[in-house]
Amino acid sequence: MGAPGKDAFLLPVTASLLLYTIIRSVSLTFKQGGIYWRGTFYSLSELKKRRQ
Repeated sequence: MGAPGKDAFLLPVTASLLLYTIIRSVSLTFKQGGIYWRGTFYSLSELKKRRQ
C-alpha cells in the first residue's frame, strides 16, 4: 500500500486513544449522573426529557 512503517504503527495507537476517550467520557457521565457543558450541569433525566 506504500504507507511508511510509522503510519502502520500509529493507527492502533490512535484507535486505542480514541476508544479510551469514549469509554472514559461515558463512565464519567454515568458516575456524575449527567454532563457539564459551559459551566452548567445537565442531569441525565433532563437530557432524556429534551430528547423526546
